[in-house]
Amino acid sequence: MKYTASILPRILPVFICALILSACSQQQAVKKVDTNSVKTPVQTMVSTSGGGGNGVSGAINANGGSLSTISNDDLRSQDLAGDSRVNTIDPDSMAAINELMDSKSYTPADLNDPNSILAQRIIYFDYDQATILDKYKAVLAAHAELLANNPQIRVRLEGHADERGSREYNIALSERRAQTVRQYLSFKNVDSSQMETVAFGEEKPLVPSHNDAAWSKNRRVEINYLTY
Repeated sequence: MKYTASILPRILPVFICALILSACSQQQAVKKVDTNSVKTPVQTMVSTSGGGGNGVSGAINANGGSLSTISNDDLRSQDLAGDSRVNTIDPDSMAAINELMDSKSYTPADLNDPNSILAQRIIYFDYDQATILDKYKAVLAAHAELLANNPQIRVRLEGHADERGSREYNIALSERRAQTVRQYLSFKNVDSSQMETVAFGEEKPLVPSHNDAAWSKNRRVEINYLTY
């Protein structure tokens, strides 16, 4: 007991100092807040459309901040640039898609415009295939819009094949190609009475040569306008 009482006056000041230093360090740690770790309010995307059909999109802060508007053209360019599926389409098809996105309602006069998408009236196919390639769907959609809005217009869908294979096989293949285009246009609201099909097989080559370049041009369906 005497020993404890004799050292207590020596230990007590040291203990008190330690407590004071500990409290000071904790207070400084509280003050040193990393402002970079404070997150800004979450933004909520909203979209509205006016009576004229021109959409407006923007971002509003959760705490009621201002609205920043983005035009439809900006949205389209951002979507196309960020969509890997769109970026896989070749440039010619991308131009056709862009024209459709900006398109007016097509009229028969557009058929005489060499700069119109309607000037493209040949759909090409892969070897021994009757499946419509993605890059031609925009072209067919444009023709379908014109036909659906002008029921007096009629077309003949002429199917062709390259020279490889028997005559009978190529007639059947070219018929399948013409029917595939017909079905696609029908799906786009073109009346069946506006369309007729004919299969030429290998009889009318577009390029009368015997190589891959010629064959690729001869595997086709031509859209021939009969009345407009």
